[in-house]
Amino acid sequence: MDLDANHEAGQAKHSAAFVLPVRACKRRPNVVCAGVAMQSTDPSTQLRAAAEQGDLTTLQQLAAQPGASLTATAAGGQQLVHLAAVNGRTEVLDWLAEQSGVSLTAADDQGWQPVHYAMQGRQFEALQWLAGRPGVSLPAPCLRGQQAVHFAARDGPLDVLCWLAVQPGVSLLAADADGWQPVHYAASTGQQMILNWLSHHSAINLAAADQRGRQIVHIAARSGQLEVLKWLARQQRVSFVAADADGLQPFDHAMHGGDAHTLQWLQRWAYWYQ
Repeated sequence: MDLDANHEAGQAKHSAAFVLPVRACKRRPNVVCAGVAMQSTDPSTQLRAAAEQGDLTTLQQLAAQPGASLTATAAGGQQLVHLAAVNGRTEVLDWLAEQSGVSLTAADDQGWQPVHYAMQGRQFEALQWLAGRPGVSLPAPCLRGQQAVHFAARDGPLDVLCWLAVQPGVSLLAADADGWQPVHYAASTGQQMILNWLSHHSAINLAAADQRGRQIVHIAARSGQLEVLKWLARQQRVSFVAADADGLQPFDHAMHGGDAHTLQWLQRWAYWYQ
């Protein structure tokens, strides 16, 4: 199946708030609006709303009712620990961790654990809290092999990536199921500062290719990340005529991406280079 079509199909199951031209990284499923959910008479919906809002008192009261379940799954396999993590509710996470049957490494239908939800929600205090809990692994991959380090390279900020880089087991060379390393994620979203930081690590290869032979120069061209291309043009380890496994060069990817400014710049670069 075509890589782009495969990722676009996966994206349809998740929030559509952020879509990459090249590769739509799977995002967490939509969560129930807490304000509406608290008006519901359904106990499970009320539990989820309390976890999202960080209302520990209400959560504890609801949990004491007969039949209440702290590990019941909603759409997409979300549990309360996932909702608390994506909303940065560390007090709720702390209480849930002490309850019978609740796991801080519980995975949803896409293999996303609370650490992935915390990164997705940009809840870095919750991420650090989770990292200090027994059994929680920051390099834990979801079904597509994505780790917290990939999300940090894709979305930033740089200080979170710097923190992750020194955590046990975390590698800046970690590849997901499609061979994408953090440098590929950074290039796809125009994270030039992160790319520059990564490039100063001797082990990082700016010409590293994914399973389809695509380097970050192909990804940046296809994504319309013009400033990244300009930055790459100043690097000695990048070729603008490199072909991927399908024989496509960066200009071909820019044609597919459809960004006029990127195409014009690559045309001017080719003329100057020749």
